[in-house]
Amino acid sequence: MALHRKPWLWLIVVTVAIPALWFASSWRALDRARRYAEFELWTEVRGELDRYLRVQSHDPKAHLLYAEAVLKDGLVPVEEAVPLALKHLDQIPDGVPESAKIGRAHV
Repeated sequence: MALHRKPWLWLIVVTVAIPALWFASSWRALDRARRYAEFELWTEVRGELDRYLRVQSHDPKAHLLYAEAVLKDGLVPVEEAVPLALKHLDQIPDGVPESAKIGRAHV
């Protein structure tokens, strides 16, 4: 079965491969963000989490880390950092362990 004789098979392979690679790339971005956070490279943390959160927008740990990064990043003015951090903290649902870290009770 040669792929060059079955163009529809290429379409299936590409349709499956591209999202899988994009998803895998997002996990690598999260790993890089965590490593950057260990060295307090907050601008880099935010960049990697921007990539990760495009795919995994419901990850409470990533939102918590993003809020920390934006508040600690000296390149972001406080007037912009606080609303952005609050926006990410609002993405953390009640009842998850991360909600206790921001002062929400477990439900």
